[in-house]
Amino acid sequence: MYPPCVEVNRYLIPETRKRVAKNLKSRGMKENEIARLLHVSQGMVSRYLKEKESLFLSGEIEKFSRELSNRIVENYGEVENLEFFCRFCISIREKRKLCDLHKIENCSLCTYLYNPFRKREEDEISGSLRKALKSLENLNISDFMPEVRMNIAYSRENPGSRMDVMAFPGRLTYISGRLVGFSDPEFGASKHLSSILLNLRDRGVRAIMNLKFKENLIKKLRKSNFTFCIMDREKYGSIEDFVKDLEGSYDAIVDPGTFGIEPMIYILGRDPESLVEKVKKLLEVN
Repeated sequence: MYPPCVEVNRYLIPETRKRVAKNLKSRGMKENEIARLLHVSQGMVSRYLKEKESLFLSGEIEKFSRELSNRIVENYGEVENLEFFCRFCISIREKRKLCDLHKIENCSLCTYLYNPFRKREEDEISGSLRKALKSLENLNISDFMPEVRMNIAYSRENPGSRMDVMAFPGRLTYISGRLVGFSDPEFGASKHLSSILLNLRDRGVRAIMNLKFKENLIKKLRKSNFTFCIMDREKYGSIEDFVKDLEGSYDAIVDPGTFGIEPMIYILGRDPESLVEKVKKLLEVN
């Protein structure tokens, strides 16, 4: 039993290479040249030429392999050919044609992953996070930076796991007086913030940002008329357990912390832009 991504490496790529090798050989190309073009050894090309083609997806792979062979002969670039193969691979997976190989009951992973709406949503989430970081770079929030550093997380509309929540890997920090992220946002990058968001998914909260616990900042929350609650650390061992029992909607959650756990203030919102607006409002309050 293999997941679909393994079937691509285990079956689709080798089977395509085999047919392309035979097609190029039939056109008079030498084995060492075929090996160079396919990025395999000459011995592997010899093996491909001796092996029989599989009957599984035979028609689709044969048609594609002939088209790819034509592109190779016509000197299409490697990047173009790679994109050509990737589009073929995605089309095979979208149509659930690899399902008979990995034999996982009720598997819909490929149609889920390659859904056009899902890809658009992913781009929008990433764009919103990067835009929020850009806005925060223009604000002086160094006093709001916790010891464990800061992060912003943003979930899909209906998240099912932390892999549906995007954040900045390595968190955000100040370097030479400038707020920076070490890399572009990724799904699954913040286990902690993701777990909080997942417990708030039924309340319209899709974005969260952690700030330093400061009495002055709590006063700013009050003066800004933000609704917030303070976690009872004597009753709850984790912020996740507290959020599960939380009733009502809030702009922020205050975690007073405990031994080994830094106190924190979590700003909540519908999207990263709303978090930025709340931070701006806190900065404006004396």
